[in-house]
Amino acid sequence: MTIKEFLSRYKWLNKSIKAERERLDTYRRLAESVPNTMKRERGATALSDRVSHFVAKAADLAVLINKRIAEMEKLKAEITRIINQVTDPRLNEILKKRYIDLKAWADIADEMGYGREHIWRLHGDALVMAGNFARNSRTVNSAGCQIADNCAGRSNK
Repeated sequence: MTIKEFLSRYKWLNKSIKAERERLDTYRRLAESVPNTMKRERGATALSDRVSHFVAKAADLAVLINKRIAEMEKLKAEITRIINQVTDPRLNEILKKRYIDLKAWADIADEMGYGREHIWRLHGDALVMAGNFARNSRTVNSAGCQIADNCAGRSNK
């Protein structure tokens, strides 16, 4: 796993949690969409089963989301630790804006007063520096693969 792939995991985990929250909202809406009058009628057991099905799915998904949020917070702390070791303030800021704040390249360039191409060059320098710190600190991902050690046969550039 390259340093860029490692840093990007926060973004993908965040997107995954967002999608799961939307599914949770859908399950809750479906569970609440059955009118109360229909719930009280005789022969409405199938309808009641349907409601309890969505309630159970929502509860299970809520547990999963909470686990994912805890995982995301741990990952964010690890990413922040690596980024904070980048001593050049510009490079540090680019990494934080991209991988913690999840900002688009155009927004980062505008906020920092640089062109996108210059931001991309600085980003490359920042990745090299962060990769060196990760390699020196022996940062290991959940699969036991050394970050920035070319685990997947790719370089970290």
